[in-house]
Amino acid sequence: EEAEIGRAVVTLELSNTSFVEQFVIVNAGSAFLQVDGVEREESAAAVPILPMTMLLNEQQSRDKTQNTALHIYKRGNFAKDSFRRFKRLILTVSQPFKRDEQFGITNIRVSKPCFDSQLRKQTPS
Repeated sequence: EEAEIGRAVVTLELSNTSFVEQFVIVNAGSAFLQVDGVEREESAAAVPILPMTMLLNEQQSRDKTQNTALHIYKRGNFAKDSFRRFKRLILTVSQPFKRDEQFGITNIRVSKPCFDSQLRKQTPS
């Protein structure tokens, strides 16, 4: 019998389309994280930015160790084809190991490259 997986999805709407340089995530018991991006408001197709990444292994999830750890992901961690401007970011967290516990993320910080505003002036969207 396959166990249910707890899953939560957060969609962030950016004020302007932007490149993504870095994510800072504070975990609250999630075992896995995936981040996808949507390039235009009218587009429904999501582009993988950060492939499914383990935040907690099964033992850490059950022991509740490192449940609130800070995780930093930079462009070097991102999928190869993800260096583009995004309008929306979709963060999906899951916890398949402890179905009876609450989980999520408590803080999200998204940083764009310092050169993004210069590129915006030179390159049409």
